[in-house]
Amino acid sequence: MANGGKLLSAMVVTALWLSVMEGVMAAGRQDVGTPTEGISGELWSLSDLGQNSTASSLDIESSPSQLTLAQADLRLSEANRLLELGIQEFNRSQFREAIVSWEGALELYRAAANRPGEGRALGNLGIAYSSMGQYERAIDFYEQSLAIAREIGDRTGEGGVLNNLGNVYNNLGQYERAIDFYQQYLAITREIGDRAGEGRALNNLGEAYRNLGQYDRALEQYRQAVVLFNELVAHSETAALLEVEGQLEDGNEVLQDGSLYDLHTFEGELGQFLEIRLNSDDFDAYLILFGPEGERVAEDDDGGEGLNSLISIQLPQTGSYSVMANAHDASGRGRYRLTVAAISPDDYQRGQERASARAEADQLLEQGIQQFNRSQFREALDSWERALELYRALDDRPGEGRVLGNLGNAYSSLGQYERAIDFYQQILVLFRDIRDRAGEGNALGNLGNAYRKLGQYERAIDFHEQALVIFGEIGDRAEEGLTLGNLGNAYLDLEQYERAIDFHEQALAIAREISNRLGEGNALGNLGNAYNSLGQYERALEQYSQAVALFNELGARTPEALFLSNIGRLLNDQAQPELAITFLKASVDLREAIRGDLRGLDTDLQQSFTDTVADSYRLLADLLLQQNRVLEAQRVLDLLKVQELDDYLQEVQRNARTASGIDYLRPEQSILDQYNQLQSSAIDLGQERARLTQRQRSGDLTPTERRRLQDLVRLEQDLAQQFNSFAEAPEIQTLVAALSPRVLRQTVDLDGLSALRNNLDNLDAALIYPLILEDRLELVITTADTEPLRRTVAVGRTELNAAIIAFRQALENPHSDAQTPAQQLYRWLVEPLEADLAAAGVTTLLYAPDAALRYIPLAALHDGEQWLTERFRINHITALSLEELTTPPQAAPRILAGAFADVGTVHSVGSFTLPGLLYAGEEVTLLEAALPDTVALIDEAFDLDTVLLELGSANILHFATHGVFVPGDPSDSFILFGNGDAPTLRDIGGWSLSHIDLVVLSACETGLGGFDNNGEQILGLGYQFQRRGAKAVIASLWAVSDQGTQVLMTAFYDGLALGMSKTEALQAAQRALITNDFVAVGGRREAMVELVSSTTGQRLVPGGTLAHPYYWAPFILIGNGL
Repeated sequence: MANGGKLLSAMVVTALWLSVMEGVMAAGRQDVGTPTEGISGELWSLSDLGQNSTASSLDIESSPSQLTLAQADLRLSEANRLLELGIQEFNRSQFREAIVSWEGALELYRAAANRPGEGRALGNLGIAYSSMGQYERAIDFYEQSLAIAREIGDRTGEGGVLNNLGNVYNNLGQYERAIDFYQQYLAITREIGDRAGEGRALNNLGEAYRNLGQYDRALEQYRQAVVLFNELVAHSETAALLEVEGQLEDGNEVLQDGSLYDLHTFEGELGQFLEIRLNSDDFDAYLILFGPEGERVAEDDDGGEGLNSLISIQLPQTGSYSVMANAHDASGRGRYRLTVAAISPDDYQRGQERASARAEADQLLEQGIQQFNRSQFREALDSWERALELYRALDDRPGEGRVLGNLGNAYSSLGQYERAIDFYQQILVLFRDIRDRAGEGNALGNLGNAYRKLGQYERAIDFHEQALVIFGEIGDRAEEGLTLGNLGNAYLDLEQYERAIDFHEQALAIAREISNRLGEGNALGNLGNAYNSLGQYERALEQYSQAVALFNELGARTPEALFLSNIGRLLNDQAQPELAITFLKASVDLREAIRGDLRGLDTDLQQSFTDTVADSYRLLADLLLQQNRVLEAQRVLDLLKVQELDDYLQEVQRNARTASGIDYLRPEQSILDQYNQLQSSAIDLGQERARLTQRQRSGDLTPTERRRLQDLVRLEQDLAQQFNSFAEAPEIQTLVAALSPRVLRQTVDLDGLSALRNNLDNLDAALIYPLILEDRLELVITTADTEPLRRTVAVGRTELNAAIIAFRQALENPHSDAQTPAQQLYRWLVEPLEADLAAAGVTTLLYAPDAALRYIPLAALHDGEQWLTERFRINHITALSLEELTTPPQAAPRILAGAFADVGTVHSVGSFTLPGLLYAGEEVTLLEAALPDTVALIDEAFDLDTVLLELGSANILHFATHGVFVPGDPSDSFILFGNGDAPTLRDIGGWSLSHIDLVVLSACETGLGGFDNNGEQILGLGYQFQRRGAKAVIASLWAVSDQGTQVLMTAFYDGLALGMSKTEALQAAQRALITNDFVAVGGRREAMVELVSSTTGQRLVPGGTLAHPYYWAPFILIGNGL
């Protein structure tokens, strides 16, 4: 299997010693995630300590009497055992257990005054904490180890620690400090003649300089490494040093993971280049090379063809080396062939070329994962397809399987489960063909997950059960626990709650057995879900609370937020809305912190926005509205819109209003403070229990510790009962009483309301926030003279969405009746607010649409007598917190206009084939004639380089061309320029538009993905331009006649030329098309504007007017309307 768990130090040398990350992602991972990082240093083992310790180094006291030599030897022997045990645990990625072992070794080495052992234990602790991402702790241990190495004159050890410190600072992004440590390491390697170490130092320096962007200096380091490599190659000779035909069978030596091995030795020389192969047709081979001192020099899993292993290496010293012929897992048995050969420079070069190709494939695999995590789906798929081609050319079947697995996981994450299943079935066949049992189990598990998402629970269970058998056979307890949890979830979907609980309890037991704290938290949360479904709310709350405490301890904020939300839902189901609001606020606040730090959800636990984040925000807003806490609900709606943008663009920046997250009332904060005290107790107990459980598995518990462990189990049970009774505690009930609507009217913070009212007063506007809920529509309206008010409309999500679809279809057909569906939506969206609007006497509506409402224009609603745009100026906003709505525009418009007008030219972008627009050129030409300070670019002159060059001289951008804005991936959304350039929505994120008052996209299409989703691409369109500085954007919601667009745009600019604001000019232009009266924009009454066919000369519009909303309604203004 490609990413075997026995990796200690990646010392497979390439021509440039370029570090290649192996096993970027196993095909069996349940979700696409970030790659597993390589270990940032070399572990010290027992053989590194030497055997020259004397009694004088044990001159310490442990009791009133002096230690005997025998006691000292026993203590040193135990320290050595713990050091080796920690290495074995580290190899299995049991980092916390390794830390416990090494801490024990460290204590014993210190008691024995064994400074070399102490230094190596400290160094290994540094490596463990570095591997866990706890870099500050790693640095502390490394610095202690470094001091000892210098004290005892261990130059080799000193160099190794300096290199590890460089790696940590490189990971922290402190590249200058990393370079300093690497340079010290380089000096030592040259001093002691460690040519292999010198190559590593040069490579690491190259990587650090590359990270700094100093590519010339990086290249120089790499070139020096190449020279060194060539010098060492010249000293190698071609010869077979070892050839063995062997067999792994019962009775062989066994590693702690249960895998069998044979050990073979050979003599090697400093600087020799070797090729070591372990081939087997019977089992998944694993190869480990030990140096003359017993240290692990290199290892490999699938470097050869199929599941065979291959190490290519330059020997670091002369002496006797040992090769371990090992099976990847406990099930491996059968015959093998082991060869060790010194190879010629030509053979080595050919091997390096193959290694280079494989490195390129690995890099593409990794690149695809990073692109996928940035939602660059198209680029990710392209990277993986190129990697797949390389792996197949190399006949690298495990690599091929990894790519196919990633492709499957990608399509599964995108909801394309049928395509995902196709890839999973391919890797299932592949892994069975190469007898990779672990890969086969993971493929079966992924198939189970995909079928579960399709609702085919019985098939999902069948696949998970097959996977469970395999993981049991090969002894992979972690995957066994994961599969048990998957089975529990499938039975939960089937409403077989007792069976679900049984599987989750088994998963919980395994997680605790192997100290998988994250798995323990997931199992606890899943148990909570099962008990909640059974109506056993107290037990559900107990499980949820334990899960939240554990995730809080681990710093796993995404699942912590999820289960805080689940607690809120449970409390709401138990008719405790005040407490439910408190915990939902805690969940939302945590999600806001995640977004602020990581620009999106945690990648290792990413779940769909619709299923998790949005639901939590909407439920919180819903409950606040039901409690008439309207101002707080409006704040949550602001955050919801920011979160929706972040899910689409993944780069949204917050401003002062939204940066602080959610606000807590004083009683709520007190409730959470008391809950957090319980959490702290649970965390302390959990950490102590985990330490003692680890010692229990090692058989090291003293009678006193055993009694303490029993006490801890009882204390945790008592604490669970305290969590259960938390809501009923008298002090909590007193705080809940303080959250009554009567009391809240005196305590709600209204500081933000004053600024909002001032803005609305200056704009003569009302702010309208609709919120679509499953059973009703909530309307929140704020005016300059009132607090936010809530109006409830009895229409559910399904009925409302059906009306939206009907209206949208009518809007896109100029021959249809649009008034009837427009009146229905008016009755739901505007009529309930008529009294408030009349009292306020406003002329402008600031509108922040929710979900599918983003696909229809508010201006096109009809009150039975006239369209809404005939009554109000309408200004869409992405979120209140994102806009500076009162910033005035620059006095004189300076326009940069571009048009793709050549109908004989067709540009292809992705799956779209787009011809020129017949009237786009005329639109821009008329604009240039009406407003002389206009730069017009048409067809080939309309290219990206020219636009970016001219940007600085304009304050209005007008693009009469295709704009395609689709859901899902901003990289799929683009604007087409006349020469075929197609900058994406992400590319626009790099433009500087701080001086731009308005961006007009007069032929864009935002609804191409259908309008049965949230419409994030429409929010993203406005936001992406605004975040680069543009004050406002005008775009259309559907593709319209370009001749009709030309008429409306001409009228719009005529209005601007007369001194109108942007909202006034758009309203006037829309009124002109409705009435065929252009006097308001400087034209003639009864101008008789009509559309005719360019081929037949016949009218294209019934009645010869443009009054249907198909022509005038698609254009919406997003942002500043002044």
